[in-house]
Amino acid sequence: MLPKLVRIEGPIHQEYAFKRLNKAMNLSPAPASFHKAYWTTIEEMTQKGRFERRGDFLWPKGITTIKVRVALNGAEAEVRPIEYISSEEIGTTMLHVLTHSIGISQGSLIQETANFFRARLTPKTKQMLETELSMLLSSNKITRAGEILSIT
Repeated sequence: MLPKLVRIEGPIHQEYAFKRLNKAMNLSPAPASFHKAYWTTIEEMTQKGRFERRGDFLWPKGITTIKVRVALNGAEAEVRPIEYISSEEIGTTMLHVLTHSIGISQGSLIQETANFFRARLTPKTKQMLETELSMLLSSNKITRAGEILSIT
């Protein structure tokens, strides 16, 4: 099930993937044998080239574009904690927000990005989003003119 999960939802945080599989198999709490089998499977699948491991995230093999995923409304909606969202997906979301505005302040971009993922703007969330924004600024994907940010 793990390769299929990575192919459909990747990049996916490895702990979040564990929780998703655990929930799908109705193992609550997950037995130690499931923990061991899960981490062994990650090692085997990455060695076989079924998917890639980049930091704490599992990526589909050969991915070229990032899908931005947001929880839909409804009873089955599941909001991912911000730490389970890859920096690439956060950056893509920021660029998406900027393409739909003439220009936006840093605070508004941070808030809109958090809103997109339905995340509360806690100090931790704000720090993560500011770090990603700094990376986009330093890579010249975003420019700053005074207080206004826009796509380069």
